[in-house]
Amino acid sequence: MNNSIPLMQFAGSEFRHSPDYRSVHFNGTLYTLTSLQAQVVQLLHEQYLNGTPELGKDYILEELGSTSNRLRDVFQCCKNWKEIIVPGKRKGTYRINII
Repeated sequence: MNNSIPLMQFAGSEFRHSPDYRSVHFNGTLYTLTSLQAQVVQLLHEQYLNGTPELGKDYILEELGSTSNRLRDVFQCCKNWKEIIVPGKRKGTYRINII
């Protein structure tokens, strides 16, 4: 049985993840995420694959059932989260940092 995680190449970005997104390899760095952080990355990655890469902060937090009004609160213990998730073109939106 092959347990390797498929590597996806996106115009200069390298991204792969475990089935539950708790482990994410992004551009040579391994990120171990909490359940909520993994859900955010999964939401944004699925939307990227769907061709609709940006989601509003409020939508993301609502999907998580979070009481916070800031996405950064979900990533308090992950200092490098802004390497994976970046602001979208419109204020209050975010996308996965895959080019």
